[in-house]
Amino acid sequence: MRKHLLVIAGLCLATAAMGQNTPTISLTIVPDGTEKTLRFVTNEADQKLLIDWGDGNLVETEVIHQGIGTATEDQQAATAVVGTPVGEGHISIYGSGINFFHCAKMSVTQLDITEAPDITYLYLSNNPELTELDLSRSSKLERIIISKTGLKDVDLSACPELNAIQALGGEVETVNLSGCTKLESLTLAQCKLSAIDFSDCAALTTIKLQQNQISELQAPYSLPSEATVNVSKNCLKMSQLPPFSVKSYTYAPQAPMQVAETFEVGQTLDLSAEDNLRGVKITTKPTTYTLVDEAGTELALDTDYSVSGGIITFLTEQPEPVHLVLATEAFPNFKGNNKMVTTSFVVTGSTVAVSDLAVDGRTVVAIYDLMGHQRQAMTQGINIVRYSDGTTSKVLR
Repeated sequence: MRKHLLVIAGLCLATAAMGQNTPTISLTIVPDGTEKTLRFVTNEADQKLLIDWGDGNLVETEVIHQGIGTATEDQQAATAVVGTPVGEGHISIYGSGINFFHCAKMSVTQLDITEAPDITYLYLSNNPELTELDLSRSSKLERIIISKTGLKDVDLSACPELNAIQALGGEVETVNLSGCTKLESLTLAQCKLSAIDFSDCAALTTIKLQQNQISELQAPYSLPSEATVNVSKNCLKMSQLPPFSVKSYTYAPQAPMQVAETFEVGQTLDLSAEDNLRGVKITTKPTTYTLVDEAGTELALDTDYSVSGGIITFLTEQPEPVHLVLATEAFPNFKGNNKMVTTSFVVTGSTVAVSDLAVDGRTVVAIYDLMGHQRQAMTQGINIVRYSDGTTSKVLR
């Protein structure tokens, strides 16, 4: 009698699945003749699934582990279902209550979970050919792992319960976190982000965004004091770094600040936005600007260049590449091998009038050599510089 009941129950389950035209989860895997393992947790008791591995036949699973998809103990106890994709590798999964789904390292090229609204934990790592994922109906999603996938644009705006997202490596270029007010862990490291806005995520305690190409960053005004933040190895200027006061804040190094490749004597470089920053301090701090050559030798302030309010004026030709080093107590870790620098540039002879030059707030009236011959710009050797206030000075170039 018991055997007959089990057969009837299996038939009922198969009939229900066949009547469910749309699979709960569907995915496509590049078939290679090897077995693949899917892992599940469900929120329903005594739940079995039916899986079509690509040949049109529904295979019943054992009873799926019942639990909370986000609980570590439930993930460890998740039911492993093994099968071999056949045909074109289209797999259809039928059943309700699935809240944990794991399909890592399976050469997944397509995944549809729009009919699985109960999923709270989605684990998709190491599927580099997976390039699209619709999460518009995943309102219960709390955690998603997408390391080393081909996903470029990740839209999580329909996931208000999201608590954690992780991608350690991969193709992620954009991520929409608007409305993710419960997010506590944001890890998108070694990806391809150029900009990110997590200003809605004031509950974050872990931020790992290192090794991207981020040049635009919008963050909450403040974070919990126990938060750890790493935004190093991006393309952020000091003025773009959030002034966080948290347990751990790693912001250095950053890629060199992009500036023009060539300046002329008398031209200016406006870096005033990098001055008077608060950073990790209570009050704002000034920034120093030092012009150095490729060997690291500092050039002479008020001789080779001048600085006023973060605006740098170039006073002498520099035919060999030079760059600027920026330093401030606002972000004290920009030092040593982690200095904040600009890209390299050269300074060519001036095409502007001498009267347009200025040193230390004084206008340069004329430049002469030791024989009294007037020059259009400072050159190698000793230059006699006459200023608008009537003073003169010898400048060794």
